[in-house]
Amino acid sequence: MTFLYYTPVNTVTHTSVEKKSRFLTFVSEVSAKEQALEMLGVIATKEVGANHNCSAYIIGNPSSPKVIHCSDDGEPSGTAGKPLLNILVHENIGNVLVVVTRYFGGIKLGSGGLVRAYSSGLKMALGGIELKGFVAQKKMKISFHYQFEGVIRRTCEDRGAVILDTHYGVKPCFYLDVEEAGLESFIAELQEITSGRVQVSLDRAV
Repeated sequence: MTFLYYTPVNTVTHTSVEKKSRFLTFVSEVSAKEQALEMLGVIATKEVGANHNCSAYIIGNPSSPKVIHCSDDGEPSGTAGKPLLNILVHENIGNVLVVVTRYFGGIKLGSGGLVRAYSSGLKMALGGIELKGFVAQKKMKISFHYQFEGVIRRTCEDRGAVILDTHYGVKPCFYLDVEEAGLESFIAELQEITSGRVQVSLDRAV
C-alpha cells in the first residue's frame, strides 16, 4: 500500500525550556482551515499570558496542499512559523496543525536560537506522535447478476474495497470505496470473475 502522506492519530504536547524561555508545542490533526483557526484561537485564549503563539498548518497533501500557512506571531520574520512548516513538509505530514507557545524568560535567543528552539520543540513532539498513512481512494458503483454476489463480496474483502452501500433491484448494486492505486487491476479482476458481466461507474455519489 502506497501512502501519499501521513496525518496525526493523536494530539501531542511537549514542553521545553531554552535560556529560561518556555516553549509549549501542540500538534493535532485538522481537516479544514476553519478547524485549524478554531484550535489556534482556543490555545491563544488558554495561554493568554504568553508572548507568542507561533503556528503552522497544512490541509491536504504537503506536496500539493489545499491550504498551507504559517505565522511568526510577533517573533522575528522567518524564525518560527517557517521552520515549523518546513519540518512538516519534510516529514510528509498533512492535515496537521502545530502551535508553539512561548513564554519569554528574559534572555534573548537571537534569530538562530529561535529557529533551533522552535524546530527542536516540534521534532521532540513528533517523536511522541502516532501517524497514519493517507491513501487516495476512488468511489465507484458496480452492478452485476445475482449469481456473482458471493464471489464479488469475497473479492472486495480480499482487495480491501469497502462496500459503502448496497441496492437490490433488477441487479444488485454495490457502492464502493477503492484504493486508487489498485483501481485498474481491481476492475480487471471483477471483469474476469464475472466473464465481463459487471457494469462499473466511477465517482458515483453515494
